[in-house]
Amino acid sequence: MIFVDRKSVFILQIIAVFLAMLNLSDIKVNYLADFLPLFDVMIIYYFAVLRPGIFAIWFLFVLGIISDSISGVPLGITSFCYIIAVKLFVAINNRATIQQNFYQIFGQFIAFTFVILLLKWLIISVYSLKFYNIINPLIHLTITSITYIFMHMFFHSLDKKLLESD
Repeated sequence: MIFVDRKSVFILQIIAVFLAMLNLSDIKVNYLADFLPLFDVMIIYYFAVLRPGIFAIWFLFVLGIISDSISGVPLGITSFCYIIAVKLFVAINNRATIQQNFYQIFGQFIAFTFVILLLKWLIISVYSLKFYNIINPLIHLTITSITYIFMHMFFHSLDKKLLESD
């Protein structure tokens, strides 16, 4: 097992909280205000699915609670979606023994984001007893997926700088 410095993980956790709060800021872009990329989902995917053990389940829970409390979603929904998706995709990755290339990682990221958005959409629709428009989550999925291509490089450099020892 690879030793991971607690200070480095803490720095990554602070970055994740910042990215989650960035998703919920009042940045206004005409017609895209509600469709900022899901930066929190991106960092969770990279450091909880691709690098299991970096973000613990308790941290995913706390990050989801922060997201829910700022966005006004009933507490726990986002945490539940994060934890279910991470557990599912880590289990899938544990069964896959081949080295993944970026195309496989990117495809899996799209599926990961889709699962989170679909779960959240379903839970909120059932909770409020009305089905919301599915187009918004699909637009979110598209914008987040395109942005992940660039964020993956950023996370990879963070990974190299903070977590990998010589």
